[in-house]
Amino acid sequence: MSRLRLKLVQDGVVTFHDLPRVATILVGRAADVAIQLSDPRASSRHARLRVDGARVEIEDLESRNGTQIRGQRIPPNQPVSLALGEAATLGSAELTVQLARATW
Repeated sequence: MSRLRLKLVQDGVVTFHDLPRVATILVGRAADVAIQLSDPRASSRHARLRVDGARVEIEDLESRNGTQIRGQRIPPNQPVSLALGEAATLGSAELTVQLARATW
C-alpha cells in the first residue's frame, strides 16, 4: 500500500507532512497541534484529520470561519472524506492529500 502525505500551502509556502497509516491529527493555530496554521482566521483547534490506511477524513471542530471542500463549507463535527488530490481550505491555508513519493 502506498503511503500518504499532506501538502500544506499557507502564506505562499509549501510544506509536506507524511501521514501515518492510522492516526488522528489536530490542525490549527495552537502550539500543541500536529499541523500548525499561521492564518489568524484559523481557530486554535480548527479541524481533525483521521487517517486509516488509504482513507482520510477531515472534521471541522466548530471553527469560527469553517472548513471548505470543493468550495462548500462542511458541517461542524461531521467527518467528511478527503479523496486523493482533493483539497480542504482552512482560512487561507490549503491541505491536499497526496501519495508520498518513494525515496530509493
